Amino acid sequence: MDLKVKDSNENISKMPCEDEESEWMDVLGTGSLKKKILKEGITDSRPTKRDTVRINAIGRLENGIQFEELHDLVFTVGDGELIHGLDLIVCLMDKGEESEIFMESRFAYGEKGLEPHVPPNSNVFYVVHLIDYQPENDPESLSVQERLNIGIRKRERGNWWFKREDNHQAISCYKSAVDFLDDTSDTHGEVLSPELREILNERLKALNNMAAAQIKAEAYDVLGIQGEPKEGLEVLNRALSLEPDSKIIQVELYKLREKARLQSESERSLYRKMLGLKPQAKKKKEEEDRYPTLRGFPVKLWASIFVVLLSLMMAFKHRETLLGIW
Repeated sequence: MDLKVKDSNENISKMPCEDEESEWMDVLGTGSLKKKILKEGITDSRPTKRDTVRINAIGRLENGIQFEELHDLVFTVGDGELIHGLDLIVCLMDKGEESEIFMESRFAYGEKGLEPHVPPNSNVFYVVHLIDYQPENDPESLSVQERLNIGIRKRERGNWWFKREDNHQAISCYKSAVDFLDDTSDTHGEVLSPELREILNERLKALNNMAAAQIKAEAYDVLGIQGEPKEGLEVLNRALSLEPDSKIIQVELYKLREKARLQSESERSLYRKMLGLKPQAKKKKEEEDRYPTLRGFPVKLWASIFVVLLSLMMAFKHRETLLGIW
């Protein structure tokens, strides 16, 4: 997991052997996510969704090879900042608890793995120490610098998911980042302070990244499929306003407009059926059958023949006059 973390003086216990006999808790009842307690924590002191937690963690493969060591890693539970296994398991740990976690690949790094050490579809083990947790502060209660730090953290986690092409996880992180990277003050005047300018710049980055993730995830297309093409077009138009030179957005916008046009035609056809009106194509065909046109008839040829015949008739009628002249 390519995340920026800080060093800590707190130690984490040595990774236990897989063969060590201990009690495992089967979290989902399927054997795909399990935990066993190595060190008890403070009873009834578990974090919940939207709490900010701080952990140490060591990850290893089933063959015992260590691939990751994280110190003082901070994240918000339920915001999708980390792999699913860690995000789920901390809610089952008490403050101060240290546990070994087993997770199948779908709760870890899935089909992509984690280069260079975690192969695709690898099950992994973690030893996790829940150092501390606290409720996540409301953005409006924080200083500009505090909001900036949290927003950048969430945006960078979104970037990590985006690089892995897990766009829905990326969108979740970007949305959360935008909540913190907002200027809630209306009293700063016309001249922005360096802090406010920086937080607004970071907000724009998060919005741009979220628009890119939405395009890749075709979130706008989901809206179209649900019968709401206008909302899908709004997403793309907003993305285009942020990146007016993006060829990708322009192409996808054209594709969605075409889908919206086809859907509109389909809806008009449905309305005609509901009202008992005949489809336009069928109506036009019936009119052509009733009042056949001269389409395909050699009009020019027959007009020329008619002129020639008329000339011959006139010549025959006035033949005596013509002979007299000649």
